[in-house]
Amino acid sequence: DGEITEAATPEEIEQHNRSKVPSSVSSLRFWLAVLDTIGITKQYIISHVEQLQDPEMRARIMVMLSEAQEFDRSNPFLNQMANMLEIDQNLLDQIFITASNYQL
Repeated sequence: DGEITEAATPEEIEQHNRSKVPSSVSSLRFWLAVLDTIGITKQYIISHVEQLQDPEMRARIMVMLSEAQEFDRSNPFLNQMANMLEIDQNLLDQIFITASNYQL
């Protein structure tokens, strides 16, 4: 077309990708997406959480994992759990995007 388009900056690309990340997903969708995206199970994550030295943090995360009806992307315990499992923020975003795309 002869149209000149400007390449997006890395910041613009990141902002665009972040706009696709849902603020929350159901627990069922979350666990299916974790399995499909990174190939680990809820039980695997629980076994790592059980090894935490801080009893209060361990108890809070265990309650969240077992009782949550949905997971909020901004939940600090979810982010701590991801860090503990060496899941970076981009991968956590992808898990939420994958979860939101399931037709259940």
